[in-house]
Amino acid sequence: MWTRRKFIETSILSQIAISSGLLGQLYSCAPNEKSAKVLNPDLQVILTAAMDEIIPAGEGMPSASEAGGLNYLLNLLERLPEQAKQLSIDLTDLNNLCHDKLKKDFAEITPNERTALLQQQEKYNAPFFNQLRDYTYESYYLSPHVWKLIHYEPHATLSSGPLMEEFDERLLERVRMLPKIFKDI
Repeated sequence: MWTRRKFIETSILSQIAISSGLLGQLYSCAPNEKSAKVLNPDLQVILTAAMDEIIPAGEGMPSASEAGGLNYLLNLLERLPEQAKQLSIDLTDLNNLCHDKLKKDFAEITPNERTALLQQQEKYNAPFFNQLRDYTYESYYLSPHVWKLIHYEPHATLSSGPLMEEFDERLLERVRMLPKIFKDI
C-alpha cells in the first residue's frame, strides 16, 4: 500500500533516476543472459502475462510489457537480488497454483482466468500481489514512451517546470452563485 512516505521517497528517487540517466538504463536493455539469472525465461513469461493483466493495452495505450515494463523490472531486480529471489518464488507459486486448478501454465490461460487468479493472490498472498502491482505501475508510469502518450514532461527538481495557463476567474462564477453551505462564526 502506498503511504505518503513511500510516495515522497519514490518521487525523490524518480528525480534522481531522471537526472542521473539511470531511468534510461533501466529501459534500454532487452532481456539477455544476464537477466535470465535474475528471472529464468519461464518466469519472465509468467511475469509478462501478470503485468499485462494489471495494465492491459487499450484506448491507444500500450500494455505494461509493450511499454518496456519487463526490461525495466529485470534491470531493476539485478540491483535488488533479495527481491528478485522472492519474486521468483512467488511467480513459481502462482504458476503451480494455476497448474493445480487449471492444468496449464499461467501464460496459457485466458485473461479472465488470469484475472481471477490474480484477485485470489490479492486476497490470500497480499505481499506478493502488492509488490507485483507496485512494480507494474512503477515500470509503466516511469516509461518515457508512456510519458509521451499522456503528454507528461518531466522536469528536474530545481527547474521552474512548465508555465501554467493564466487562471480564468469566470470558472468560479457558478460556485459563487451557490448559497452558503456553512455558517460564519
